[in-house]
Amino acid sequence: MELKMGEPLVEEDLAEEYGVSRTPVRDALRRLEHEGLVSIIPYKGSVVREITAEDITEIYIIRQALESICSKNTAAVITDANIEKLESYWRESMRFLKEGNYQMSSEYGDKIHHVIISIGGSKRIFQIINELSAQTLQLGKVAATLPGRLEKSNEEHHLIINAIKAHDRELAGKLMEEHILSTRKDMLLALKNSHL
Repeated sequence: MELKMGEPLVEEDLAEEYGVSRTPVRDALRRLEHEGLVSIIPYKGSVVREITAEDITEIYIIRQALESICSKNTAAVITDANIEKLESYWRESMRFLKEGNYQMSSEYGDKIHHVIISIGGSKRIFQIINELSAQTLQLGKVAATLPGRLEKSNEEHHLIINAIKAHDRELAGKLMEEHILSTRKDMLLALKNSHL
């Protein structure tokens, strides 16, 4: 189910669509509100939360700090097997990009981040970043179609992977900071240009 920002979420309709009572739907909507994906408005109901420029800035400042730390930590402990996994995901992302499949290219870019976070972070950091990323998922699909966005992202990923492979902690952290900043700028541009 693809939903747009600001779209109403009617409990009865969702319960019918998924073949459940309203109670699990209500519980799910509360969880989604807690994760920042849904707004519950008293006496009006639930809507898909609209993301603001301030939200994007805040989310990416947090991601920049956490993912930089994860990149540094990953560079210190990376194994050959995990280097191969990162390089494989990067090659797949490039292949899909050349085929014009922006969604799959972007998904493989996300896998690169997941590997780095899972190696260099903790369960809590992984959870925080996943929750933050979920809040910008829909807008990320728009940003992926910006001219040159995925090419730039893939180039940045390649540089990060090479720094991690060289066990250069400081460079890996710096490159990840720059990558997240670049992504934030493109997300803000996508928000400005979108009608989600």
